[in-house]
Amino acid sequence: MACLTLVDWSSLLSPDFGIPHHVSFKIVVEETVNDQDEEVLVHHATDPENDEALHAHKNLLAAVSPVFRTQFYGALPEKSRVIKVTDSTSEAFRLMLGFIYQRSDASSKIENLTEIADIFDVFYLADKFNVLGFKAKILSRLRNMQVNMFSYEDLTRALDQFKHFEEACKVVEERLCKFIGQHPNPLELVFVAKNNSSVVVKEEVLYKLTTVAESNPLEVLQIAHLLIGSDESNSVDIKKVLGPVMEGCIKGYEAVLKVPLLYSKFLPSPSEGFDHELTLIQRTWKENFCKNCESAVCKDGDPVDASTVKLGTMVEIESGTFIECRSLTKGKVSEIGLSILNKIRTGGDHGSHSRSEGCTSEEHGDRRWSDGIPTEARRCSGVHKASKPIFRFKLVTGVERISSDFSSVYFSCK
Repeated sequence: MACLTLVDWSSLLSPDFGIPHHVSFKIVVEETVNDQDEEVLVHHATDPENDEALHAHKNLLAAVSPVFRTQFYGALPEKSRVIKVTDSTSEAFRLMLGFIYQRSDASSKIENLTEIADIFDVFYLADKFNVLGFKAKILSRLRNMQVNMFSYEDLTRALDQFKHFEEACKVVEERLCKFIGQHPNPLELVFVAKNNSSVVVKEEVLYKLTTVAESNPLEVLQIAHLLIGSDESNSVDIKKVLGPVMEGCIKGYEAVLKVPLLYSKFLPSPSEGFDHELTLIQRTWKENFCKNCESAVCKDGDPVDASTVKLGTMVEIESGTFIECRSLTKGKVSEIGLSILNKIRTGGDHGSHSRSEGCTSEEHGDRRWSDGIPTEARRCSGVHKASKPIFRFKLVTGVERISSDFSSVYFSCK
């Protein structure tokens, strides 16, 4: 075994090595031509300037490939010393032989393949002959491909052209999805995805559109429908992928509703062609509007924002120290526009320990309190009408609390 590992197998490709080859491969192209009104099948070299046969040894090929093993040593072994290859290029077949014979430059040549068509030409041979380790090497090259806007279209086109190579196409789709997920402007990716049959690419672009749906709802919704409509097989899960896009569009619509100037700019003119999208957003907004959290994208279970919460909003708080003991208690917002003011500490017989404390609100008069802290300031909770947002709510038990007493207060819309 040690002796075999020391052999320079690539030297066997040289006719000067002393061990003659058993088989040669002639790379040709089949073409049908008309000859006196008859169709004739002719062969010609793929590369006339480099029309040399590729030599090899049957036993070595059979050792690394079950396909070659059957071809040369099976029940009906190949007798010809020259085999015509009509389904490959000279470059791809030579690269496979270089990998089999462990040429020193074989790995680097695979890594230097940049054209996706060339990589699939080599993958075709790896898949056809099932050469040990060859397919894994080509798949590794696909996984390490750099994807950018220049190669994005070529790669998506390859998914259609070579869709019968499912294993390789899955790797290409993974690379494309990573690129789409990291691309800052999904609107640039729509045209290519629309003209491609890959459901994976279409859905990934749709998910990416959710990141810009809130800022550009009408255009994004129109594009989303174009993408879904371009899927002739209807294999795109419309409800699954359109839901997040519509949520972003609704959020954008609700944001402009709060500012009349923004809403006036948002409304499209007839010439812009967004009438259908505007109607769809408005209808969806009306049908799904939640009166409690005042949103068509219901916030049930989400933390309450003290700066925007409304009077009468139903909320719930989480109480209990340990997870297994925690429970939710419902309540209703009873007062908004509150803030907590700091308390001051004065006097003290034990160093930093305070003897008395009081609220610093202006409502308690002169806060220098040379005659001691007033009783009302000492007893005050520190909650007053002010700009810093907290709110008061009344629990179903009748107890009133303030939001700052809890780490989170949640919407309770159901």
